[in-house]
Amino acid sequence: MMKPPKVFISYAHAGKQLADDVLNFSNYLRSRGIDAEIDQYEEAPPQGWPLWMASQVDQADFVLVLATETYYKRSKDFAENPNNGLGSKWETLHILQKVYENAFNNTKYIPICLGKENKEFILDSLKPYTYYDVSNANSKERLVNRLLGNNTNIRPELGENIQENEEFSPLEPRIRKHLFVTSLIDLELWDKAHWCGVAFSFAQDEDLEDIPIIGLGFRKPKIGKQIFDDLNKSINNDDLKNHIRVSIVKDIDHLNPYKYRMLIGPNEEYLNTMSDRIKAQNPDHDIDNTTSIFMGISRVLELNPQSGENLQKFIKVFDERKFFYLTNMKEKLEKDKDPSFYTTPLAIDSPKDYIDFDNAILKKDINIKTLIDLNKENPKSLDHAVFSTIDTRKLMKDHRIEKSKREKKAVEKRKRRAKEVKKTKKAAKKK
Repeated sequence: MMKPPKVFISYAHAGKQLADDVLNFSNYLRSRGIDAEIDQYEEAPPQGWPLWMASQVDQADFVLVLATETYYKRSKDFAENPNNGLGSKWETLHILQKVYENAFNNTKYIPICLGKENKEFILDSLKPYTYYDVSNANSKERLVNRLLGNNTNIRPELGENIQENEEFSPLEPRIRKHLFVTSLIDLELWDKAHWCGVAFSFAQDEDLEDIPIIGLGFRKPKIGKQIFDDLNKSINNDDLKNHIRVSIVKDIDHLNPYKYRMLIGPNEEYLNTMSDRIKAQNPDHDIDNTTSIFMGISRVLELNPQSGENLQKFIKVFDERKFFYLTNMKEKLEKDKDPSFYTTPLAIDSPKDYIDFDNAILKKDINIKTLIDLNKENPKSLDHAVFSTIDTRKLMKDHRIEKSKREKKAVEKRKRRAKEVKKTKKAAKKK
């Protein structure tokens, strides 16, 4: 027997009612023998949400793209403001990329809506194709037949016997996993600030002993300051409970021994107490640990310094003092600034010119390991997120390239058509 068709439903989260409607529709498809998949079924995928979603899109026989105002606005954000909020919209970006890639030969990506009033929110690139209003019983049945390959409108060849439609056994419905996302990392705020540099600095205490400091550099330092203002409000100026995870993974490139990646995000200690905090904030909320997902979002940055001297000094001083300070840099990180400024020790007598000491967070823990150490971990630590990320800027670049190619093909097609019309008119005049 043939395998049941695999279907992934892509939608933009916009409230509990929509989530309920998507869950019910997905389970309806499963009851009809269609292997429907949605994010609500999944707990915490080991490869991370971005890669899980990308693999679901690639592996599916069909992708149903649910037209809603939120989804449509996101697609417009990418077209008009490609750098606006990429971190929180990677799902939409990946779907858009695939739709554009298949714009001239699309059978996989199918627009659907809940009510004809949402028809106007079908993605522009999918508007030329047949859509299905799944709130309408007849339209939903036609969609099911299409997914199952039961097209009753196909004209059989002369003398061909009409075969029975393929039937698949109903699949079990699946339950929703409730998703709770940590607020420690404000994704939109980090995107706006554009974290793109790290400075290791060293101040001195009264005994003239070095105090290690990690300063994060942002393209927009005012927003970077806001990030640390919020972090300080959350953890009261020190991180003695080790809620913030700071990790450095070294030796990631054998051609460049100084290259490393840094991760900033929630630690296990923070994630393990999320249910308690949620219950404290929402006493009436019933949390079932068997169906609840607690997800932490981290930020990862790859650094490519000219030497490893400053990182080694930081590690040496931290090993001696057993603490460090984490904060934002006051200095705006310019694209054309000499990169050595951010990879060499700042002058000891002037760290206040560059480091925001008002926002400094005391930390007594940092994870420093090599790529080999990371690969040996069992079970895997949260640091594996440094290699489970999606480069949204690269995807956006690919999206623009594909769009440009598509527009170029359209222009060439119009030119060929115009030449053919001109040639036809010329031939008609000669006759």
